[in-house]
Amino acid sequence: MGNPKKWIIAAALLALPAAACMAEKDAATAAAVSSSTVRRGLTIPVPASQLLSVKLGDRVDVSVTLKKSGNEMVNVTLLQNVEVSGLHRPDKMEGLGTVELLVGPNDAQYLALCTANASSVRLFLRAPGDNEIRPLSAASYRRLFGDK
Repeated sequence: MGNPKKWIIAAALLALPAAACMAEKDAATAAAVSSSTVRRGLTIPVPASQLLSVKLGDRVDVSVTLKKSGNEMVNVTLLQNVEVSGLHRPDKMEGLGTVELLVGPNDAQYLALCTANASSVRLFLRAPGDNEIRPLSAASYRRLFGDK
């Protein structure tokens, strides 16, 4: 069966156009299941307000909002159930802080690519014991309002 998190990432990335986050051939790479437990610490900037209740060792989902085509925006939960390994909270709430996440090598590449092109990066703090990986579709205004 493999790692369900890899399948969630692949499904989310497949919902985006190639120009937004990945090329078609990369979908196979994202879906490739690795039995390795090698992880990388990747630091990403986030608004300070998102770090108020996050602690070291917490688990989060990472969501990015990207421009799909034209002016259409999509939001994708890129990673689920990721461990927080570091935090930097700025002195002022209006500033940016950073969070370090422990991710696999492929996840690190996609997270770095998507956060570089995202208009928004959000962390969703998981409740203790909530480790379930859930299939999620990309969210868009078109899908929300039922436009085809």
